[in-house]
Amino acid sequence: MPGCFYEDLRQLPSPGYFGSLGERPLLDKIFWTCKEALSINRPFESEDTLNEAIALKYIYDGRQPYKADFYRQSLPHVFRGHQPTFTHADCQRKNIIISKLSPRDDDLNADYLLEDKYKVTIIDWEKAGWYPSYWEYSLALYALRWDNDWGLFILKMLSPYHSEAPWLQMLRLELWS
Repeated sequence: MPGCFYEDLRQLPSPGYFGSLGERPLLDKIFWTCKEALSINRPFESEDTLNEAIALKYIYDGRQPYKADFYRQSLPHVFRGHQPTFTHADCQRKNIIISKLSPRDDDLNADYLLEDKYKVTIIDWEKAGWYPSYWEYSLALYALRWDNDWGLFILKMLSPYHSEAPWLQMLRLELWS
């Protein structure tokens, strides 16, 4: 399967939290705050605390609390049952380099071999961490420009989360725009 390299990355064992390496906060813009706000930008021990952080971000940004209350009631129905899954968090065509192997190519230590004819190199790792399992697919769709068939490759590379993706896109537009 051409996209199996991405699924292999996603099999890295979870450290038991939603967050970046070394128990740091998730680096996605949705959790960004001017000043430290531990209820919003920290590692999360459960999907419920991550959902609560998203709701709290509305209040932090000076929005009306009734919107946060709406999300407190709605998000647990959409974002539930997802495990911390290693996520690159920027799955875009520009960040995946596929090179044809030459017969003399013997420096393949950090690259993934694709059908023994190509090596795959993934760049731009600064936002990587353990996010809910739907995050990678949702962000990959969010970044699409729909000017080519890249969206079809996303379906081959990642398990789809059709219900979660539009919700995360809406939240990102509201919380980071």
